[in-house]
Amino acid sequence: MNADITLEKVVQQNCINLLRNFGYEFIPQGLNLTLRDGKTSNVLLSGILKERLNAINSYEYKGQTYKFNPNKNKMGQLQSRKIIYKFKH
Repeated sequence: MNADITLEKVVQQNCINLLRNFGYEFIPQGLNLTLRDGKTSNVLLSGILKERLNAINSYEYKGQTYKFNPNKNKMGQLQSRKIIYKFKH
């Protein structure tokens, strides 16, 4: 059984290294739990999600470009109410 644990750690570390090479940042376990608001059932890191959505999303209306506003857009309203699908395991 000890060999299985070692192999699992090696595979896990290889996956982490691969994702880092793709530009992802590794989040240590303690910070990960903090970003999940202390709940391991939260699969989304809502603070990072909101930051990235604000940075990359906009829409065009009547020739002008607007950033999504979480207080005015339907997507933001849903996010602020934390309506998310929960996965059963």
